[in-house]
Amino acid sequence: MNESRRRNRRIVLLVFVSAILLLGINSRASAQATGDLTVVKSGPSTVVAGTDVTYTLSVTNVGDTDIPGPTTLTDTLPANMTFVSEEHFDPWVCTAPAVGSAGTITCANPNTIFQEGGSVFTFVFHLAADVSPGTMISNTATIFNAADSGPANNSSTTTATVGTPPPPPLAARNVLISEFRFSGPGGNQDDYVELYCNRDTNCDISRMSLRTYDPDPMVAGDISMTFLSSTVIPGRQFLLVGDARQYSLSSYGILDFDVPNPEIPDFFTDNQGVQLIGADEPIVIDSVGFIGGGNQEQYIEGTGLQPASSRPADQYAYVRKRGTETAGLPQDTDNNSNDFVLVSVTAAAHSGITTPPILGAPGPKGLTSPFSYNSAQVTASLVQPSADAHASPNFVRTGSGNSGTISIRRSFTNNTSQTFEYLSFRVIAITTTNSPNTLGNQSELHLVTSPDAETFQNSQGRTVVIRGTVLEYDPICGCQPAQPNGGGLNSTVYADLGEARVNPGNTIDVQFLLNVLHAGFYRFYVYVEAGPIRAAQINDSVVVVSKSRTPAQPPTPRKMINLQRGSRSIGPIGKRPKSGSPVPTKSFGGPVEPAAAPLRVWIPSEVMINPKKRTRKRRLRRKSSAALRAKAEARNREGKPEN
Repeated sequence: MNESRRRNRRIVLLVFVSAILLLGINSRASAQATGDLTVVKSGPSTVVAGTDVTYTLSVTNVGDTDIPGPTTLTDTLPANMTFVSEEHFDPWVCTAPAVGSAGTITCANPNTIFQEGGSVFTFVFHLAADVSPGTMISNTATIFNAADSGPANNSSTTTATVGTPPPPPLAARNVLISEFRFSGPGGNQDDYVELYCNRDTNCDISRMSLRTYDPDPMVAGDISMTFLSSTVIPGRQFLLVGDARQYSLSSYGILDFDVPNPEIPDFFTDNQGVQLIGADEPIVIDSVGFIGGGNQEQYIEGTGLQPASSRPADQYAYVRKRGTETAGLPQDTDNNSNDFVLVSVTAAAHSGITTPPILGAPGPKGLTSPFSYNSAQVTASLVQPSADAHASPNFVRTGSGNSGTISIRRSFTNNTSQTFEYLSFRVIAITTTNSPNTLGNQSELHLVTSPDAETFQNSQGRTVVIRGTVLEYDPICGCQPAQPNGGGLNSTVYADLGEARVNPGNTIDVQFLLNVLHAGFYRFYVYVEAGPIRAAQINDSVVVVSKSRTPAQPPTPRKMINLQRGSRSIGPIGKRPKSGSPVPTKSFGGPVEPAAAPLRVWIPSEVMINPKKRTRKRRLRRKSSAALRAKAEARNREGKPEN
């Protein structure tokens, strides 16, 4: 009996355990057979302000069974972004903000999403143009379904950093031939061409070419050499190309590219044209030519420069004009004879050229040269704000009549984040030897080296220490360009800082000393060049002009590549020219002798535009120059300003 009872209990127990096991197995099978939705959003890691950004979203059922609808996908646009477009597939139905608006995209799917099934979405948003580089942009997408068993993977976020936008393509006027010569006191190969990036954004001249004409009877045609890849001129700065074999101005401007080539003994030939040609399409970016030069029709814009039958053994250069007409920007009226002026350290005549050179100096600049700064970055003011600009201590006259000196004193404040070890001032307008007389009784002034002047406390309570300026290059240095008669147009003087620095926010006081050869009304405009160091390379030694520290040896210039012979067809430019912006100028002007006319301080705030630009363009189209027609056609296509 007892044995029978125990046997029955064992059977019942086995049945109960089996039931538990079956229940456990059924429970585990039910947990595995569930739907699990996931969303993955992807996009670029770097974005550019002012452009469209494309995001891709994928929704997938990664569970092991189908998941019934409805399902909802949402994506809220980040700050600084607006809606452009979206793309999806049926049966999803999406609602989005109006184009150009912010808000949320909502997509709904009423149907079942099968196991391993899913959909792909494409959303395009526009990033505002005023978002600063370095800003982080995050965007999150979220999926929801009440039957979803795995909420941990229901959202996905992608993050991008706002990068620096690439510079726009180059167009006419974006790069200018700003200064050049094709021979010099060092010989026929003492030449250089200075290129200027005439816009605020960088100028990428990779694979562009310099073309010129070789009159050698064995060649007698156009030749060109090409810049290497990744050749970039910073906005408002310079690049220098020349022949290092006889280049005599390495103490002033270090060559960035060297043009000697075994096939061409002398790449640049005096009295021949030169032009910068585009890389991807044969377009003229800028061009200058001489009357009577080879293929002159191709190189000359407007009226060409007069050729010289011989030149004195002086330091000289052709310099693009800057002045009130262009608010200090390099002048480009599409007329070579009007845009360039010949300067020389002696102002001695060049045979064959009707107008003698203006007293001045070559001043080639390249990538290693000090940077140019505008009036907002380095601000000029009177050393004594309570005094008239034409009275002491802001202006001091010694001697009288056609003798003596004038001293113009100004304060310069460093508004940049850079510390200046070297601070110089380039003359862009001055009434000097052979200057065109536009003022009637016009003075003749020569800029010279000056010592430090007085120290005093001005009306603002600031201690003013007036420092001297040194003419580059004074005969004591032995550097080139030596200026035996003093400085003039395109000459520079640097502030004698000694061991001092001009830190951000600091102010320095300097004087400009000018010898008076003829009394009368005058103009004197300068702009600022500054940097951490300025050095002169003389033979095998380094003379540190700023007297601050010993710099590294200057870099060896790179070689240009791909010497080409023969013409390349030149077509019109279909790109928009860049209009100007505030330029790096400070200026002073007035009479040498005290007069009723007030001292004029010219600090431009904007570039002046010719309101009759359309009339002028029609006139330009009638010019015969191929280079001129190409540049004019570029502007006509977009109807943009002349300057």
